[in-house]
Amino acid sequence: MTAVAWSREGTHLATASDDGTVRVLEVGGGHPDTARDPVVLTRDGVRIRCVAWSPEGHRVAGGAHDGRVTVWDVATRAVLAELAEHDEPVDGLEWEPEDGTLRGTDVRGTTHSWDGGTYTRLNAFPESGLPPRQVVPSPDRRFRALLTDGHGVQVWAMDVRNEGEARQSFSSREQPTCATWSPDSRCLAVGADHIVRVWEVATRQETVLGRHADTVNALAWHGHHVVSVSRDRTAVLWDVAGVCGRTSTFLGRCGSGVTSVTWSEDGSRFAAGTEQGSAWVWGLGEGSAPVEFSWMGQLVTVALSPDGTRLLSAGRNPQVAVWNAATPGTAPLIALGHGDRVTGISWAPDGTRVAVTVRDGTTWVRDAGTGDELAVLSAEESYWIGGGAWSRDGRFLAASSTDNRFCVWDVERQVVVTTFRGHSDRVQCVAWSLDGRRVASGSRDGTARVWDTGTGAELCVLRGHLDRVQDVDWSPDGRQVATVSWDGTVRLWDPDEGRERVVLGVHDDQVNALAWHPDGTWVATGSRDGTVRTWETTTDVDALVELARSRVFRELTAEERRGLLLPAGPTP
Repeated sequence: MTAVAWSREGTHLATASDDGTVRVLEVGGGHPDTARDPVVLTRDGVRIRCVAWSPEGHRVAGGAHDGRVTVWDVATRAVLAELAEHDEPVDGLEWEPEDGTLRGTDVRGTTHSWDGGTYTRLNAFPESGLPPRQVVPSPDRRFRALLTDGHGVQVWAMDVRNEGEARQSFSSREQPTCATWSPDSRCLAVGADHIVRVWEVATRQETVLGRHADTVNALAWHGHHVVSVSRDRTAVLWDVAGVCGRTSTFLGRCGSGVTSVTWSEDGSRFAAGTEQGSAWVWGLGEGSAPVEFSWMGQLVTVALSPDGTRLLSAGRNPQVAVWNAATPGTAPLIALGHGDRVTGISWAPDGTRVAVTVRDGTTWVRDAGTGDELAVLSAEESYWIGGGAWSRDGRFLAASSTDNRFCVWDVERQVVVTTFRGHSDRVQCVAWSLDGRRVASGSRDGTARVWDTGTGAELCVLRGHLDRVQDVDWSPDGRQVATVSWDGTVRLWDPDEGRERVVLGVHDDQVNALAWHPDGTWVATGSRDGTVRTWETTTDVDALVELARSRVFRELTAEERRGLLLPAGPTP
């Protein structure tokens, strides 16, 4: 048996054979075990290589090794047509359900089309010159991709009712091995040697998704994702949301390492601070180019006010400044000095106050309009205090420290209400959940942890990073925690179950900062590689995992999971 095809209704099976016959089986109840005696459709003993049903299910076409296509009436077993345009063995047949067009493709890539009613020839694709490795029709049947040994990838667009055809060619240094179309027929994904690429057919825009460790054997496009399977025994899920883009959106290159990122509360502005002393602000809602604010010395962090109109910045010197975010090149609105190096800054949720943490263990709370001192929170011991984080109601401030703990202050009473202990190294960052009932922390010990703010109890430990956790933040709905690390990765976690959901992506160097967009659909990150990127967070991870499981029939090793940016596997 060389080929098999179901009828459109699923009531019959047609099989092709080396003995030159096509057998049609009526499958009772749609189950092969109840099939009746087959109808045998014969030719002259020449091998039948492929078979296809007509849309109405009354006819069957078979493509033979001698290049002929035969059409039979299933009920009478009569030969209705012998189509002899091919000069090479016919390797594929398809019968269009919409207009009844019958198409046959031979081993050299030539495709002939016939009217399915009169069997008159409509059109042909010229030979590609060499036998194709694969012929892939687009879902809308307007295009056909030919993968050949000598000509890379050729995409043919043809209206079979007219004699015109158009060709688009894509070349790569690697040998193409497989291809698949996007559901809208706009893009073509191609596996070539170890590499997976996507081309937008109309514009020829190319996106290299990534590479495997060995030959790419097969591709499948599902929604906004491409699955590639390889001889290296792995399956990789690539997000191709948009036309041919990826989940990572490149916002800009800031010239030096990015140390902090921040969104305004309404999502209209985004800011990043860099090691060389510049702050960049993007007016995303306006689609404008980023504007630069110059700062003397190395910046530690920047923060946009909740309404996006003011920018708070701090450097490694004792200086803190408040700027008008819309007018770069002007003097700051407020410039304040502190007695020691500034380690962190943050806006109160109502935008009227700012908190400034200082290396000597002091946290200053100031009026954001005048700079006046409102409170001074002094630690019992003079440990280095890291960045502070406000609770949503503005009553409490969490501050991390170098003694492996962090504490929560009642700002008005200026007292510590809860101390959190459990990390084995310095706490780098702290973030409140929206409802104020939980707080997340990240540490140099490589873990993030979730705590109960009322009792100080540790709720879960989030393990997976291979280096220090440099920043942490809650999604606006409180259902996810995002972390970034010096291992270069951006990760999402389920704080209720204490498990890693997905690795959103990876930078080329240490990742220093992150911030959720207010609508919860994006995470922005800044890295020492000098880039700022946004990552889509709405991917249905569980669906992707199930899709991967359907294509990989063994457990991946820990090394393979790390290489594919997958969460750590279950503990044995």
